[in-house]
Amino acid sequence: FALAHTQGRKFQRLPPWLVLFAGVGAAAIKNPLVSRVALAITLVAAAAANTHLQTLRARMRRKLDVSLRYAITAWVFALCALALAFTATWQPAAAIPAVACAVLGWLNITILGYGYKIIGFLIWEMAKTRWPSAVLPPLDSSLPEGLALVALSLLVLGTVGSGLALGIPLPQFERAASGIYAIGGCCAMLTFLRLVLTYARNPSSCATTPSSVSTTAASNHRSQ
Repeated sequence: FALAHTQGRKFQRLPPWLVLFAGVGAAAIKNPLVSRVALAITLVAAAAANTHLQTLRARMRRKLDVSLRYAITAWVFALCALALAFTATWQPAAAIPAVACAVLGWLNITILGYGYKIIGFLIWEMAKTRWPSAVLPPLDSSLPEGLALVALSLLVLGTVGSGLALGIPLPQFERAASGIYAIGGCCAMLTFLRLVLTYARNPSSCATTPSSVSTTAASNHRSQ
């Protein structure tokens, strides 16, 4: 989704394999020392994987769209989850915050961020198939960016709050953090709804065919 032309190097293929083998080894050999080494390898491999940064630097569109902002935020939570899981090999209380960062911060935010692109593209394709002569609004301008960023902010606050409330622990703040996260999830669903409704109904511009657009543009040019 970054629309970048990059050429990967051989060593950049190593981190995913390190993560895979470390995870399989930790699952197969249930030993605290092995788990600690596997988590350390995974954390170093994930932190050293600079392919994402190179892709972002080489992107054709200089502005980071909403999906990429979600993806970057989720990647930060993934690193936090790994660091907390590694810490949990000494301090078991860090295991629950690690799960919160992994599920609430990494997986959910990643799915929502990429979902904006995927769902938007699919609904755009359906609208184009239904109204072939329609001039549909571009996908980037159809996504309510402000609402999506509000959702992201609430999801981040909810994840951080849940991790702190579960790790310290602070039961009195756990419900508030969960509520903030739930509100963020509702905002994300509203973002999806507004995106879908943009293309689910026949827009006013659908009555404008490409030929009429060309005629109008030609007349405007002559008048100028």
